[in-house]
Amino acid sequence: MRISRVGRMTHLHLRSGGGRSAGPRALLVVLVVAVLATGCGGTPSSDRPADAQVAPPSPTATVADLTAAGITVVDDEAQAGTGRLLLTWVQAQRLAENLDWGVVGADLDALRPAEPGMVPLSYLIAGWLSAARTPASEMASSWMGLPTADIDWTMAPHVRFPMAVVSLFVADMARLIDEHLPRDTTGGARAQSGVMLAAFRPLAGEAASGSVGVIVAAADGPCSTVTTFLASAINGLFGALRLSVPASGGGFFSDVARVLATVWNTAVSYAQRVVQGLVDKITAPVFEAIRIGVGVLGVATIAISYLEDQKLTITVDPAQTGPDTYRFAVGPEADVRGLFVARPASLSGNWPPFLVDCAKTAGAELPELIAAGADTQWDVQFLATPVIEPGALATTVGNDLTARLDFVTGRESEEQAKGEAWWDGVVATATVPRKEVNDFLALGRDQILAAKALMLAQIPEPNLRIAAGAGLDLVVDPVVAKLESDIAQKVPGIFTLRGNSDVLFVQYHLPPEPTPSVSSPPIPSASPPSDEKAEFCARYRALLTWWQNPTEEELSQAWARYIVRSSVEMRAFAPPDLVTWVDVVIGAYDTYAEVDDPFNVPLAGPDAARLLDAALAMDAYCGVRRPEEFP
Repeated sequence: MRISRVGRMTHLHLRSGGGRSAGPRALLVVLVVAVLATGCGGTPSSDRPADAQVAPPSPTATVADLTAAGITVVDDEAQAGTGRLLLTWVQAQRLAENLDWGVVGADLDALRPAEPGMVPLSYLIAGWLSAARTPASEMASSWMGLPTADIDWTMAPHVRFPMAVVSLFVADMARLIDEHLPRDTTGGARAQSGVMLAAFRPLAGEAASGSVGVIVAAADGPCSTVTTFLASAINGLFGALRLSVPASGGGFFSDVARVLATVWNTAVSYAQRVVQGLVDKITAPVFEAIRIGVGVLGVATIAISYLEDQKLTITVDPAQTGPDTYRFAVGPEADVRGLFVARPASLSGNWPPFLVDCAKTAGAELPELIAAGADTQWDVQFLATPVIEPGALATTVGNDLTARLDFVTGRESEEQAKGEAWWDGVVATATVPRKEVNDFLALGRDQILAAKALMLAQIPEPNLRIAAGAGLDLVVDPVVAKLESDIAQKVPGIFTLRGNSDVLFVQYHLPPEPTPSVSSPPIPSASPPSDEKAEFCARYRALLTWWQNPTEEELSQAWARYIVRSSVEMRAFAPPDLVTWVDVVIGAYDTYAEVDDPFNVPLAGPDAARLLDAALAMDAYCGVRRPEEFP
């Protein structure tokens, strides 16, 4: 069983065996389910989602864990500090206390889109977690909630990484890069192949040693304490990564740690199924991409860690206490109803004092997440089959400071209720736009830009200032751009304050097992010319073989179009009574191929509901034996 976390959901890739399954990948019978935190009664079985094993105990972390892994933590923004990744105690505490909340790999990838031949950032983190074998990576692995060997890292863009994990990745990779780049031991200006550390003037009496440890001179004016702290934090990261130095200089690749090569090679192995033409060894451009990617994630961590508590908690009412708490109504009985309820985390009273002062000076309000009367936008995503009918998705926050979405489950006949019990899941997301939140994001953007300007102001020599500015642009500008996007509320993402529910399971029943009758899926009886049957079955088996190792990204539009194209070609050789089932496949995946974000939108519609029967009919016609031939 391979598992990959998506939000607080899991994708359990189950063997097909002889059981019946459903979902977007029905031809190979891959079921998307989740693990109920409350657990379920009965004997665990890999063929029943509601009997999935109880989730392992939630991982825990402390600020001490972060410091032990190489992150420098100071009391507050006013305390001087240096380090490859510098955080205040409040930032570190929020990272440590929020392991169940993080950022989806695709959102991290979007901060610094991978250039041709390079792996996206999410795969780089995956390679580090599973192969680096450093103390920091081992600790971060324990925070993922599941053993790394059980996570399907080929789906890294859809894995949710706790920001504490991202912070350890940044600190550890910055250490590896810092330790294996050449150093200038003279304390003077560095050559072009080295780091221009002396460009940043240390405080009086402060020696410039190594590649970090330089204190940025204090800023003046409003928000000076916060600005100076951010500049020092970014400067420490910048110095460790040597971003003002061309990656092709210095001839240092023979000294790059073996662990860096291992991380890259492992990341390539995970990504090669979905990204074509990857560079499979450490080269100058690869090393440059790694340095920039780590830098971008470092700046993002510094910003996001202030917002870790800023989220909604969504629960279901009544609570799901067993596999049939929510089920389809049967026959004429009353509807089965429920509510998704969004509540704010406690926000006020825990803002760092210097940030409060800065916000007041800048005229920005530190936000409460929601207020009575605020508009709320809900979104509902089904893991496979639509199992509820939600009410109006646009609601308002009540006087109790909660937002609510009512829903009713589906309905089935008394006859269908006699069939095999089955479960599908649904996840609700709530977003509450607030002007105060936008003000705060704008404040963060302005302070990051001010920190960047302060750093450059420390460099007296114009050429060095230009080189340093180019390096800073690479790691600061993507984070600023994301803040700008979220302020404009273009696309919810890393800095958007919202919440996701756990997976809600709804029980229903599959139609009773068919007996030989008119209602059974028609199995071709007429024998077409042997050459046509051989051609059809050869193409069908080729499609199943491709499915196990597709050339297109799984669940993408291109992936669906390949299935449609292959099925259309196969249809020409199908006997008349099998054409209907080939058309089911074509119809389902042709519709799916038109979806803008197909991974997050499951197959739906009448054709999708009949995919399993179509697969059974074609298996029977071609004598396909599962799982012997296609495990």
